[in-house]
Amino acid sequence: MALKAFTNHRMVLACEPQYTFAMLPSVTSISRKAALAGQLPSQIDISNDDTTPFMESWRKRGYEVEIVEQVDKLPEAIQSPAQIYLLIYNRLDEIAHRPEHRLTNRQFEIETQLNYLAGKVEEAMEVLGQLGDAYVFVSTDHGSTSLSENAVKLDVPPSAKLDETFEQHRRFIRIADTSALNQHDWFVLSADSFGLPETYAVAKGERFIERKPGGYTHGGFTPEETIIPMIVFQPGSVPTELLLSFAHISEPVRRGRIQSFRLAVDNPFSLAITSLEIFLPKFGIHTKLTRIPPTTRIETEELEIRLQEKYPVKDGVAEVELTTSYSVGGVEKRQVASFALKVHELYRTDLDEFGEMFDE
Repeated sequence: MALKAFTNHRMVLACEPQYTFAMLPSVTSISRKAALAGQLPSQIDISNDDTTPFMESWRKRGYEVEIVEQVDKLPEAIQSPAQIYLLIYNRLDEIAHRPEHRLTNRQFEIETQLNYLAGKVEEAMEVLGQLGDAYVFVSTDHGSTSLSENAVKLDVPPSAKLDETFEQHRRFIRIADTSALNQHDWFVLSADSFGLPETYAVAKGERFIERKPGGYTHGGFTPEETIIPMIVFQPGSVPTELLLSFAHISEPVRRGRIQSFRLAVDNPFSLAITSLEIFLPKFGIHTKLTRIPPTTRIETEELEIRLQEKYPVKDGVAEVELTTSYSVGGVEKRQVASFALKVHELYRTDLDEFGEMFDE
């Protein structure tokens, strides 16, 4: 969703998205401060607001930081002479936590807010881009998950410390004594081992503590909660003049019979291509490639083709049309192309050899 929103507002990926793990437990009060400061929670004063460790960290490196409090103030805020502008956008987290009965369509609301955010960033980048290279770093401190109807309830363990964060998430809890916890239901994040201010008990898998959360939640260890992206955009668009190229790289095929062949696909972009689909409509051939690295050639799997006897061939080559769809720089593209299919033809020398068999 984020890729689509920003590329729809004249942004292009500056590099391939990177994926990492959230600081555990994957909850804002812990993971956001750690992510912004680039330090473990035990190394910073988590009683500070979110932005103070961030500013201190970057100012020590010689960068001026401007904190933007509201998204609609972003185009105005960039008038200040800073090198880094930080906007914390809580609206998406608020929508994720809402129970189903308080939402008409969660995905629609998230997409709407993302497009609004991307539009304001686009306005700001129009100004920053005139001053030199400008980049937008989009990330988050945690993901979210929706627990199924089969999720398992756990009781609040002894020595647990109840607070507002626990009440909202129900996936983890601060705890003083872990002796009552079993390894089947709980993960333990000890303060010393994980650089945390306190020890946390985290419900495993699709488990919750005492009461099931009404909307999306986080704080657990599922991939949806812990794998987070770092996406870097810059103003611009994917070059329209660059096109994929295709080449037949296996042995020539013969007419009138099913033959195997392989194609090589060249990616001319400085960004990776993903979700590539190739169609040869006249032959009913369809194949997929998950990813082609930047400026790289990659081969398809073995494909099967039957070239009709009357298919036009000139100098041992048949021109075959194909259509493709793929994603590059967060932009969906389609392309109509062709490639030269090498065809084994019966030349004069072949006929001579055939005749010699009867002369012997």
